[in-house]
Amino acid sequence: MKEILITENESNQRLDRFLQKLLPNASKGFIQKMLRKKNIKLNQQKAEASDFLKIDDCVTLYFSDETYKKFSRQLNEADYYQKSALSDSINPVFESDHLLVVNKPAGLLTQPDKSGEKSLIDQALTYLIDKKAYDPNRELTFAPACSNRLDRNTSGIVLIPKDFKTLQMVNQAIRKRETRKIYLTLVVGETEASGCCRHYFEKSSETNRSSVADTLSSGKQQSVLLNYRRLAMRQNTSLLEIDLKTGKSHQIRVQLAHINHPIIGDPKYGDPDINKQFRKNYQLKFQLLHSFSYCLDDQCYTAPIPDNFLKILKDLNYDMTLLKELTHGLLE
Repeated sequence: MKEILITENESNQRLDRFLQKLLPNASKGFIQKMLRKKNIKLNQQKAEASDFLKIDDCVTLYFSDETYKKFSRQLNEADYYQKSALSDSINPVFESDHLLVVNKPAGLLTQPDKSGEKSLIDQALTYLIDKKAYDPNRELTFAPACSNRLDRNTSGIVLIPKDFKTLQMVNQAIRKRETRKIYLTLVVGETEASGCCRHYFEKSSETNRSSVADTLSSGKQQSVLLNYRRLAMRQNTSLLEIDLKTGKSHQIRVQLAHINHPIIGDPKYGDPDINKQFRKNYQLKFQLLHSFSYCLDDQCYTAPIPDNFLKILKDLNYDMTLLKELTHGLLE
């Protein structure tokens, strides 16, 4: 038998969802069977999958130690240290007891994938363990996670809640579109002073490519929207501020390419000849797209643009006053 006292990090969620996190190696069918047979109880009473957990509730598992060990998740500090090189450090732009906000570099995965490469969240967990802000051995089901994702080759703001309550709050704000996401990008050509891009979006899982159309032609398509403001233009390039209203995979990249202003350096949707020129002059391998500002609950977090992005703007003779604002995250 194992008794689990519910803390704030496990509260305010359905019992079945908690059990799936606690017992990730168990099937949903097994968990439902254990609830029906009263081998899992809530506060010593028969439990339903839909019961919501509260602080100080007691979940009792009438399992042997061997069964619990077989189905439970086993975490320890060594798992994270093996994934993330200690010499690599994250770049926090804000930190409180509840939230870590970091500036992700281009070329780094936000979350792990099948490749097994290190990711931002691996580095963040190592950072939090080092600071004693997170102990995987003490947490039953919760681990800090990224609330928003950036493409591997996009840099900028990523939010990492440190507790379950904050994670729920941030994720709810994102779902309800109560956040404001500002990106900076350098595109080919001279754009209009400002514009609104509304398209119909679709992504192929087979090719990992997104596409947009001006008219709706398929039930699989979804409406996407961004607004842009041109900050300046030099030498057949435009520096844009993107106000992203929806958040689909590759959305900014494919929408700007669709209006004939592809992002410089974009290997998937960009102009091959122009990309080749910037690769030769600057060893540029990534699209010049940066998540500059993220506003949540009247709090805005900003991340200065990367050095290589800044150097390219300098070499193209963009205004130095503007570049200083971008360097210090002060753009208005």
